[in-house]
Amino acid sequence: MQIKSALSFLLSSSTLALAAISVPAMAQDAEETSEDAVSVQETVTVTARFREQSAQDIGASIAALSGSQLADRGVVTTADLSRTVPSLNIQERGPNRNEFNIRGVTNFLTTQDLVPSGRPVGVYLDDAPVNTLGGAQIDIRSFDLNRIEVLRGPQGTLFGEGSSAGAIRYFSTDPDLAEFGGQAELGLASAEDGETVVEGRIALNVPLVQDKLGLRLVAGRYAAPGYIDVIGGASDINDFEADSFRAVLLAEPTEKLTIRLSGNFEESELGSLGLITGDPSDYSVSLPQDDDMITDEHSVLTAKVEYDFGKFKATSITSQFDRERRRNTVDQIGTFVNSLASVPFLNFVDVTTFQDGVDYEQFSQEFRLVSQFDGPFQITAGAFYRDFEFISKNPNFQASSLTIFGLPSNDAAEVYSALMLPNPENAIENDGEQTSFFVEGEYSVSDRLRLIAGVRSHNEDINVFAPVQTVINGAPFVLPEVAEKVSVDAILPMAAIEYDLNENTLLYARYATGLRNGNINSTATLGFIELFAPGGSAGLESYDDDRTETIEAGFKSTLMDGKATLNATAYYTNYEDLQVLVTTPPLGFDAVVNSGGADAYGLEIEGSAQFTENFSGYFGANFGESELSEDFLVNQLTNEILRSGTPLPNAPDVTANLGGEYESEFAIEGVDWYASFGLSYTGEYATDFATDSVQLGEFAVANLGAGLRGDDWSLDLFVSNVTNEAELVNVNDFDTAFTQAVGFVPAGTTFNENFVLPPRTYRLMLRKSF
Repeated sequence: MQIKSALSFLLSSSTLALAAISVPAMAQDAEETSEDAVSVQETVTVTARFREQSAQDIGASIAALSGSQLADRGVVTTADLSRTVPSLNIQERGPNRNEFNIRGVTNFLTTQDLVPSGRPVGVYLDDAPVNTLGGAQIDIRSFDLNRIEVLRGPQGTLFGEGSSAGAIRYFSTDPDLAEFGGQAELGLASAEDGETVVEGRIALNVPLVQDKLGLRLVAGRYAAPGYIDVIGGASDINDFEADSFRAVLLAEPTEKLTIRLSGNFEESELGSLGLITGDPSDYSVSLPQDDDMITDEHSVLTAKVEYDFGKFKATSITSQFDRERRRNTVDQIGTFVNSLASVPFLNFVDVTTFQDGVDYEQFSQEFRLVSQFDGPFQITAGAFYRDFEFISKNPNFQASSLTIFGLPSNDAAEVYSALMLPNPENAIENDGEQTSFFVEGEYSVSDRLRLIAGVRSHNEDINVFAPVQTVINGAPFVLPEVAEKVSVDAILPMAAIEYDLNENTLLYARYATGLRNGNINSTATLGFIELFAPGGSAGLESYDDDRTETIEAGFKSTLMDGKATLNATAYYTNYEDLQVLVTTPPLGFDAVVNSGGADAYGLEIEGSAQFTENFSGYFGANFGESELSEDFLVNQLTNEILRSGTPLPNAPDVTANLGGEYESEFAIEGVDWYASFGLSYTGEYATDFATDSVQLGEFAVANLGAGLRGDDWSLDLFVSNVTNEAELVNVNDFDTAFTQAVGFVPAGTTFNENFVLPPRTYRLMLRKSF
């Protein structure tokens, strides 16, 4: 009943807001005296078209959150962000291990994060692309951010490959060239029945040459309390800590020239993968994971140079992104494989520990020319270059089955050495080079009507080298190497029309396209297929790109003399050749192939208002469907066919959020108190691509906040998941494959990877500006 009531309230709010646009005069004329005391809402300036504009003035579906809004709403994690923005969803698997989806355009993740699969949502930090191949995107810390822009729908023309569902752009704060200052925050975070951690951050602004040169330094520790226990073992094993540092140097030697140099660095440690077994409310795992450790280091170096020529502004953006991720953990898949022999004959579940990792290096260069003409025509043109190298480290693992089968050690590396077989350092070496050119033009037919069109040429070659070898049931196997080249040559067009119905209402329609590169399949999968079915992996070595085409139409309105906004967008996406995981014989391992296609369609609606001087609120919702448009063979073991209309995984049919804040004077002069709330709802969604897919969703998460605010300080208490909902948010189903291969799953054992919504968590934060 709680969920139904929450959803009903959100739907009612949406209906009332839609009705408001038809009678704006009534809303603006009512209670004139009280309106005079109500301030206009904060306007968030974005650069979605590489020009500074209000998000309300752009004919596209954009959610923009300022740094102050992020702090006020208690947005700390990637999951917090996804529950604040309609249509934005994540495959939630813990810190630095999530994947974004937008509007049902989803990624089919491999659990290992070691296979160089593409991503559907582009992620940028200060205009530098920071996506990693595989299924573990980095988290961008919200402290001292200027804003976050979420661009929904394909962004292929301006943002290129990897943004077929949309793009998320994070912008750090620029140095103030005039005044010394900064901010600091110190906090405690505690999970229900878990541990308590301390975190603190500081930002320091230093003008070096008055109005010409400034430096901003940001450093801090981010922490998340652990709450998952090993049954009969350690407690709170999924604790997380990250030490982060950012430096931004801004120079404006002349009125025309701006130089911005930035460096972002982070080192983090995650105590375990965070998966659970059994009842979600137990927050426990049966496998002995207390010796796990996942380390993650990344750096982003960016140089942005702008020069204003008058008619044009020229921009150069150079970036280097490096990431090194290492994992020492009990592995579900390895345990599954090595138990195939031990369980039937010895009744022995062979817990297998893996040590592996990923290295990623990327250099990118972009040049832009953005016009500043006085007439009706404007143009943006540019070129983009990228080269990258993705290395999946060859895993070394320890498994008891090695000694059971009489081999000299339970360490795979020593087994290879004893048998005089090669043990290459890298499992996959993947590199690519891209060159793209883009142009977008805008023509104002009249004061109200604008036509926009653009196109991007995308050219990329990806080279893959992989020695296919593995160890199964104690025996090493070395198979022929895989060497593939995946080439993509594509044209990505877009077109849009905008019409100002009046000074407060913008109508728009947009056609846009996007693309995601193809790549190689898991060499472990290919190896196992060849081991038991020689020649069976033919045609599965690599897979092609997939593409999206979207048509959307909507409106953006500003009501109550700037005190409220209401936006809505209806969209339809044709998803061609989408990359999906299929089950392959003989053991049921997954490989990526291209299916026929899918459709996604829906309605987004969101709004906000400063109702009174003291009370403000916001709401948003997405009602959508994403499903196959053709029948598709998904399991070659059972000949299981997914019929047209089967939902795509990790795409809830409904997501909605609602929130507000009330602020008033406190008993002490110069101090205000406030109370806030946030409520998000996630509808039903499938976790994988099968007729018997696990169904998750249909849960609500409530958050509360309260505190005191002075002129330059605040004391805040945030409570997330107030009702302590224990809901599964992601499940990778290996038990089904195990049953198909072996015939049963041992009693009391699961090989599934289950991830649960974090329990009730308290955050107490003291903030000070200076």
